[in-house]
Amino acid sequence: MNERVVVISDIHLSQPPVPLMMRHADRLAAFIGGLPHRGDSGRRVHLMIAGDFVDFLALEPFEAFTRDPEVAGRKLRHALGGDNGPVLEALASAMRAGVTVTVMAGNHDLELAHPAVQGTFVELLGDVPAPPAFVVHGEAWRRGGLLVEHGNRYDGANENDWDGMRELVSSQSRGDTLHAQDLFRFGDMVKPSAGSRLVVDVLNTVRHRYPFVPLLQPEGVLTALLLRVLEPSLGVDWKKLAALFQAQQAVQRTGPSAPRNIAATPDDLDAELQQAFPGQYRDLVQPGDVRDIAVGDWVKLFASERDDSVGRSLREGRPLPRASLGRLQVLLRRLQAHEAEFTTAGEAGPFGAAAKLMVGKNGIQTVVMGHTHLARSVGEGAVASYINTGTWTDMVRVPLRALDDSDAGRDALEVFLGQLCRDEPSARTFEPGYAEIDLNDGVVVASRLDFDR
Repeated sequence: MNERVVVISDIHLSQPPVPLMMRHADRLAAFIGGLPHRGDSGRRVHLMIAGDFVDFLALEPFEAFTRDPEVAGRKLRHALGGDNGPVLEALASAMRAGVTVTVMAGNHDLELAHPAVQGTFVELLGDVPAPPAFVVHGEAWRRGGLLVEHGNRYDGANENDWDGMRELVSSQSRGDTLHAQDLFRFGDMVKPSAGSRLVVDVLNTVRHRYPFVPLLQPEGVLTALLLRVLEPSLGVDWKKLAALFQAQQAVQRTGPSAPRNIAATPDDLDAELQQAFPGQYRDLVQPGDVRDIAVGDWVKLFASERDDSVGRSLREGRPLPRASLGRLQVLLRRLQAHEAEFTTAGEAGPFGAAAKLMVGKNGIQTVVMGHTHLARSVGEGAVASYINTGTWTDMVRVPLRALDDSDAGRDALEVFLGQLCRDEPSARTFEPGYAEIDLNDGVVVASRLDFDR
């Protein structure tokens, strides 16, 4: 069978009151609506949604994992309603026109592993020839020489607890419900990832003040230091803040099954970060005897805006301290030091390394992932060996002039920060990516990264 597989990922559909990461439902609906016309040369079209289709972490009531399938189902209905309704309508229309669909769970929509939530999704689609397939048990999706996975498997801070999820689904299949006394005895079955806890307990709390922070896609250490600069008064609670982020530094996978410890050694330390954040940076990468703190304590750290916060200063027209601007430049250079970070040939990191280990084995020719929000394409010729689809959310690209280590550069950064804090559309970019793979009887004959422009 000849088939054209279109892979999209990291759409993050949600609804207010949390500021939206994805604000272009009309573009996504148009893209999906055009899929039936991609089946040229007799190829059937298959849409693969490779994780983080719905952002359950950004839907109220906020939970790092929505354990109750009824609550998760209501969240799904809410996410796919309103301005996002055309996406669902386009998906159903494409399926009626012959497009087959597979939906994979990512780290923001693990709730799709609930059978009841899958049932809600199918119900919302209405009258379609066949329901979508769901990949929700941690496995990769194979189609001959094509392998697709979300990618969070190679990011220890955001790896899903698949064992716990299977236990929960097993319990639900028997009609079991865990009462409070059972939870006390056995603990919650599904352990949310450190990344999910970070989003719900910290980023959701500060998004109204700093709606751009999630769009920067910072990892644990840089997130902690970024918040430390944006809210200087957090310095008095630094040990608590450090404890919050230490959980994210424990393990990261470098291959399909090879975890390694990533605690920093003295040789690994970033000299510029050490200079900009003496002591604080080392607390994060080489944690001492700092005990974890309760979730309520985390939220209290960020619940109220401090008098000296960057956001308040900008809204009140007060100039920012030059030292703070300088430290922000250091962090932003790490997050997006060069425009090359946004080219498709940029560093592929542990995700590309994992793909390299898989390609050539068991007939795998092309590996496609999402998760990072950075589109990538590795390989020459018609068949790419690794593709990252990027994201359909907005992104933030700091102007190069605002990263220049000069007074003019810091002035430019202050102006740009004001635009970000006011959530001005001009401060965001939108470059939705997708992978398109042609298969002839399971053999990949073409695979490429492209953008919906």
